[in-house]
Amino acid sequence: MLQGNSNYTIELKSNNKCFSIVKKAQNEKDFERLLQQVHKQKNFYHLIKNNEELNHFFEVPEVIDIHLKNSNIEMKFCNGKSILDIIEQEDIFIIDSVLEKLFIFLQWEFDNSPIHFINDQVWFDKIDNLIEKIKDKKIQKLLGFLREKNKIEIPIGRCHGDLTFSNMLFSNKIVLLDFLDSFIETPLIDLTKLIQEIYLKWSLLICNENRDYSKINIGYNYLKKRFESKFEEFIKVNSISLETIQTIYKITLIRILPYCKSKKIYDEVCKEIL
Repeated sequence: MLQGNSNYTIELKSNNKCFSIVKKAQNEKDFERLLQQVHKQKNFYHLIKNNEELNHFFEVPEVIDIHLKNSNIEMKFCNGKSILDIIEQEDIFIIDSVLEKLFIFLQWEFDNSPIHFINDQVWFDKIDNLIEKIKDKKIQKLLGFLREKNKIEIPIGRCHGDLTFSNMLFSNKIVLLDFLDSFIETPLIDLTKLIQEIYLKWSLLICNENRDYSKINIGYNYLKKRFESKFEEFIKVNSISLETIQTIYKITLIRILPYCKSKKIYDEVCKEIL
């Protein structure tokens, strides 16, 4: 049994030569949140399965069963490599294909997310909640500034919620894992999560394994250049302002701080925020 990055345990289960993953919450509150995440996963499973283009590139593990009594969820086991495996073991140009597919996914999210003003109360509640959780004075001051930036229009609709490479597996398709409920369901969260991945080298930052750091850093530098080129065109096509993206990006990063499990990760996130 493994301990996940959230407050869940993960167990591999074998049944009639088939494998599944059992994800178990540690308490009632965590299970309630897990149910929200699984509801989103089930929704994306059907949306992607019924979209010919997305189904060609992406896979979402099917939810097999929800065990209310045992506070766990059983889902299909999907095999694949991590992004660190890809960079270490494969041709670096595979990264181009990965980015191409992810921007197709993002464009689909944007196309299905109409532009709306952020709900003031939802925005204020989230900022105030973060101010209570985070005691760093510089971050609190920034949050106070961001609190006044509620009058912005953003696409609201579909969102994975934690679209970093740490929540993907790579095989013949990109397998999307660990959907996350968000205070605002906007594809801008997914866009800024990719920025987080690339600029913080997130999957490497949270990795506890021995890796070829030189090769992976070269891979991330290549990834950054390719991402920036696609990013500029993407925000132009979708008429997204850099200021709006920067605002959502700050909130995305600040939301991570209460869950940082090491000072190194906490410091790196703070450096990116400030």
